[in-house]
Amino acid sequence: MLQIRTVIVGDRNAINLVFDSYLPGNMYEIYGEGDILLSLERKDSKVYTRWGMLKPLLLENKEPGVYFEY
Repeated sequence: MLQIRTVIVGDRNAINLVFDSYLPGNMYEIYGEGDILLSLERKDSKVYTRWGMLKPLLLENKEPGVYFEY
């Protein structure tokens, strides 16, 4: 199981989910400190996702786009 700690870096319009460290019990080490896992940007009343080191489970969602609502 992957157990990680992340930090959020950004402002009210755009954020990056950044890898910080592994938690106890983690079984995989695939990220390095400072890796951007994904970026979210609010634009035109939508949230745009750009995938970083973290990839979507569905292949049809691999391109940057609108995948989350608020």
